[in-house]
Amino acid sequence: MDFNSIFSAITGSDSVSQLSSLTGTSEKDVSGILSQVLPQLLNGAQGQATNQETAASFANALTSHGQADFSDLSSFFGGVDLEDGGKIVEHLLGKENAVATAETLSQESGVASSNISSILSATAPLLMSMMGQQASNDAKDSDADLDFTSLVGSLFGGGSNGKDATGGLGNLLSGLFK
Repeated sequence: MDFNSIFSAITGSDSVSQLSSLTGTSEKDVSGILSQVLPQLLNGAQGQATNQETAASFANALTSHGQADFSDLSSFFGGVDLEDGGKIVEHLLGKENAVATAETLSQESGVASSNISSILSATAPLLMSMMGQQASNDAKDSDADLDFTSLVGSLFGGGSNGKDATGGLGNLLSGLFK
């Protein structure tokens, strides 16, 4: 699963339907919100992964979340920890920016900011699980030691040191913003 697949899976009909049911928000609104905020979450993930101060803890979080089974989205979202998801969103976007993002999306979409926060809080663990599984698979495929540098490097296209974020997510983000 590459980043385009991750993006497609999160914005796909199964995920949107489950998030709609979980948050009481229409599928159309969930889809619109995800398409607007997912690039921000991915950008925040890249920032966490490439920052020397946060890379190790981010990689540990990826390892932890990467063990989750998201093959059945109904089960995944049925057991999702929204409080943990909210913490993930705050790490990826920054605490103040997470609140501002929910408020801005609320004004633009007419969806209550509490529903938007719930959508983000449910989506963040799924994103971390998918990225964690992808990083783990990439590290295993390259026979790299499964440590935080190989996880970060493989996930963001930077080899074993995780400092070059020009591939992987960088390519996805570049494509999203054209």
